[in-house]
Amino acid sequence: MAQNDQDSRGIRYWMEQVVKEADKARDGMKADPVHDLRVAIRRCRSIGEGFVAIDPHPAWKKMRKSAKPLFAALGDLRDVQVQMEWADKLSSDEEPVHQKLLLHFSAREKTLQTAASDALAAFDLPQWQSWATILEERSQKIPPGSDVFQLMALERWQEARNLQTVAMRNRSKLALHSLRIGLKKFRYIVENFLPEKHDAWIKDLKQLQDLLGDIHDLDVLWDTAREIRAFVSPQEREQWLSKQKRERQMRLDDYRKKMVGRETLWSVWRSELPHAASLHSAIQNYFEMWVFLRDQDLSHTHRVLQWSLQIFDTLVDAKAIRTRDFDGLPWRELLSIAALTHASAEGKYHKRIVKELERLTPPPGWKPIHLEVTGLIARYHRGPLPGSQSKFVRLRQSAKNAVSQLAGILRIAESLDINHDGTIQQLEMSISEGTLRINALGYEDRTRQAERIARARHLLESVLQMPIIVRAIKIKEDEKLPTRPRPPRLSRAFRPAKS
Repeated sequence: MAQNDQDSRGIRYWMEQVVKEADKARDGMKADPVHDLRVAIRRCRSIGEGFVAIDPHPAWKKMRKSAKPLFAALGDLRDVQVQMEWADKLSSDEEPVHQKLLLHFSAREKTLQTAASDALAAFDLPQWQSWATILEERSQKIPPGSDVFQLMALERWQEARNLQTVAMRNRSKLALHSLRIGLKKFRYIVENFLPEKHDAWIKDLKQLQDLLGDIHDLDVLWDTAREIRAFVSPQEREQWLSKQKRERQMRLDDYRKKMVGRETLWSVWRSELPHAASLHSAIQNYFEMWVFLRDQDLSHTHRVLQWSLQIFDTLVDAKAIRTRDFDGLPWRELLSIAALTHASAEGKYHKRIVKELERLTPPPGWKPIHLEVTGLIARYHRGPLPGSQSKFVRLRQSAKNAVSQLAGILRIAESLDINHDGTIQQLEMSISEGTLRINALGYEDRTRQAERIARARHLLESVLQMPIIVRAIKIKEDEKLPTRPRPPRLSRAFRPAKS
């Protein structure tokens, strides 16, 4: 893709467009400048919405919030201007209904132009421009087309697909309007973050959005005509209703041809988004990038992840852990995400991480309970044992079992690098005579770390009824000390993009 195409999709480009289009719109708040300014703001806010889901930097939320009043004022004005265009299409200047509608809309337009001008005057453009530099730098941490955005697109695809099921069943104005919004959100993710798919899909996405938009505009126009009593006779009312229904049905039929049936654009789009093994990888990558933007010590986090999974696999192979699935999701996946995110919240992070994960939209295949359980596993990697805390008590027994056993594994893994210094470099594990034996290269008895490890064993020992022994790997005098491994690195698929 050409560099200028990449720039045109970047946050800085669109924030600068807002400044340019604002200058044009000030002169009378006419239809085309209002439309162009609103498009530029929409692009900024939709890009921000994508990054807010993954990046904790407060400038994303501040940027979106600052533009909301102006965006809303422009939206109200734009709606009226579009309604005036539809009135011209459906009636002639001589018809009384046309005259009444234009009189109504003209008065509304003047009022809303004043409101939009006031909102633009209150809009802090210098602050807006200062955010552009910060957000451009933040946006470069996640490359376009990454698994993070593929997963977001899949979530929006599923939401829009479900909305269509409802809309095609009852065909109500509200359901079709909700479908329009859902499809629009899917388009925004593709438009802003998946450039290759955007080039292939944008023509169809725009056409579908226009069809649903026209249906919504026709519904609003009809409701407005009824509210202001624009019809002088029942005959005129029936003629207008007939025109409105015909135009509406034509667009609904065009939409159904493309989107209802076995072979539709839904299946085309779904086939190019993550599924099966690639979906599992995309979810892992999503959480790893989520951690990357929050965690100050990724080397520690990845050591804890590696050792947690090593302990888990050893216990599973020995059948010490019998349950491997919670509500359709493998325990290993829950443990993996808990280990990744356990140190990602600020302050008392072992307590805050539960709320941080519960705020997220569950990835495809996940449910809110999965995020809650994962957060509790991460929460109990240190501090009090799971027991009388209200969130733990409310869980059903299968969830309590998952939290207790997996948190027990995570507590041990975290204690092996309690100083965040990589002193322990390698683990060898085995289960014999009903005992889990962990031999650790770099471990020393009678140290503060050894004391912490001894305390961390308790939870897993109690839930599995299995003693755990941690000992040092002894190196003979004629043996060389193994080369200290390099800290784990993020996979190539989601390392931050270079500036």
